[in-house]
Amino acid sequence: MSKVVVGVDGGGTKTHCSVIDYETQTLLGTGISSCSNQNSVGKEKAHQAIDAAIKSALENAKVDVSNVVGICLGISGVDRPDDVNTVKEWVKQIFGESFDVEKSALVYNDGVTAIASGTKGSLEDAMVIISGTGSICIGSKNEKEFVRTGGWGPKIGDQGNAWSIGNKILGSVARSVDGVGPFTELADAVKQHLKLKDLTELIPYIYASQEWTRVADLAPLATQLFETDKVAKEIIKSEVQSLRDLACGAGAKMCWAKDKPFTLVFCGSVLTHKDSVVAEELTRTLKTCFDNVNIVYPQVEPSMGAAQLVSNYLKKQ
Repeated sequence: MSKVVVGVDGGGTKTHCSVIDYETQTLLGTGISSCSNQNSVGKEKAHQAIDAAIKSALENAKVDVSNVVGICLGISGVDRPDDVNTVKEWVKQIFGESFDVEKSALVYNDGVTAIASGTKGSLEDAMVIISGTGSICIGSKNEKEFVRTGGWGPKIGDQGNAWSIGNKILGSVARSVDGVGPFTELADAVKQHLKLKDLTELIPYIYASQEWTRVADLAPLATQLFETDKVAKEIIKSEVQSLRDLACGAGAKMCWAKDKPFTLVFCGSVLTHKDSVVAEELTRTLKTCFDNVNIVYPQVEPSMGAAQLVSNYLKKQ
């Protein structure tokens, strides 16, 4: 049996694993399990989710753990050296003591492997902007050198994402209803979207749950009204500016000159859905920061990108 490598993408809702041929990078099998963010479900359940996804993928690929020569894991919530060491211990338990985790295992935050999903497994002079419910920007010089901007979460001040757009929609609607802000079509759009009899029903709806998605789900209303409503347009342009700032900040941290050529991957629902106004506006404004940025979108699943990444990495050693 030929050698294989494994890629794992562990997010807040599911863990996805891809097994590919080491030489040809042909996809052999995949596996899916539950959330592996230890900050959300705890270390034991996170370990179990990673273990289940890997074993399922290997079974579907019809290969044994002894055929695995490398693994790359991008796991949500893995942000510190202790987190990386914990995941490496899990890998050792899955593959056995003979598997050299220091040479053959790469462990990152899932934002890093999101870069690989758009670059065929390369981290050389690349960056990713992820804008979904939350947002983060990660820049990489190679497999070992990274910078990060954003990703602080809504309570601290995440911007440039669906939650922030939705939150600004709610504030604008409230000010419009009170007569202390400009009229906006967003008020009626929110009322219809949530099937409210009166906009004062927003209060029990919003405060009934702390789930960020309840606010983030309103974001498409602003993009739909971008061309016709001044308030909606201002909200989108403000969020685009926030994403631009994250990218420019990451570029500055890496000491990249304005004319530095690099690849930038757009990820997350806000940027990747069809005809994204945010992606269009962001592409335009990024040119004020960078002269030679090549903007791309994910070409494969992040777990596949992670597998390609470790395959490329091992071949360079």
